[in-house]
Amino acid sequence: IGTSLIDLIISIGIIAVLFGGIYLVYFSLITAIGNIGTHSAATTALTNELELIRNLPYGEVGTAGGIPAGVIPQVQTVTIGAFTFSLDATVLNIDDPFDRSPSSSPVADYKLVDLTATCALCTNFAPIELTTTVASRNLTAGTSYGSIFVNVINNADGTAIPQATVRI
Repeated sequence: IGTSLIDLIISIGIIAVLFGGIYLVYFSLITAIGNIGTHSAATTALTNELELIRNLPYGEVGTAGGIPAGVIPQVQTVTIGAFTFSLDATVLNIDDPFDRSPSSSPVADYKLVDLTATCALCTNFAPIELTTTVASRNLTAGTSYGSIFVNVINNADGTAIPQATVRI
């Protein structure tokens, strides 16, 4: 009788662990499937806003009351389906070091736009962030800014020619 009672207790423990694991997996799957709709709606909200920003004139790409100044609200509320998201916008002027322009130049090479969606009423929702760059087609057209770097070399031996006069 003693061994059969111990066997029964061990068997019940094994079955409890097995069904507990199945229970956790089941509810994890239900939660993940429920979050797919929330994440899809958040991505739609972010993508829609980024498309609106990409279609703005370059001078208007910036946050209202921010630097760079523009028409994009720093925080806005967007509803997609049954979900309400808060979109936080950040816009930065970027001076790309690739063009070797002086850092004191007031002209940025492009703007970095970062949007983050949060949902206060959604359960288990991790914020989603999308980032894009926006550049002007004619950034320095009509201004006195811009750089041209010219190196004049001797074709025979490839040495630089100092103090060369170049007309453009």
